[in-house]
Amino acid sequence: MALIPRFLGTYCRACFYKQTLNKSSPDLDIGFGSIFSNIETSVGRGVLITGYTTIGLAEIGDYAVIANHVSVLSGRYHHNFKDMEKRILDGQDTFIRIAIGDNSFIGDNSTVMADIGKNSIVGAGSVVVKPVPDNVVVVGNPARVVKKRGD
Repeated sequence: MALIPRFLGTYCRACFYKQTLNKSSPDLDIGFGSIFSNIETSVGRGVLITGYTTIGLAEIGDYAVIANHVSVLSGRYHHNFKDMEKRILDGQDTFIRIAIGDNSFIGDNSTVMADIGKNSIVGAGSVVVKPVPDNVVVVGNPARVVKKRGD
């Protein structure tokens, strides 16, 4: 499904995810090579997800844009590393729903492990490890606020 190109692929992916995700709008525009790894994800209206993006457990608000090669992980701590007697793969997985606010933008090659506020922008290549407030621009590793939008 992720590898069907162009308009046919976009249409097929929107139909497929409408049936399989917790919530998805028929106008979802999801690019070539992008996948959702958790069916409990919810996607709002008018969302654009471009190519080769992976999304875990998330709630994506209306009109959000997620650029190429973005990873939206299901929180910061997927595996329990405390028990040294167990293999890492045998540890208890812990997934946290990541909220991506309405009308937000996440730039290319970013990694998101915490919530993104409404109307906020995440610069390309950023690593979001702490929640991002509404109406700000964040950049860097770790991502930090560099500007309030509207100022």
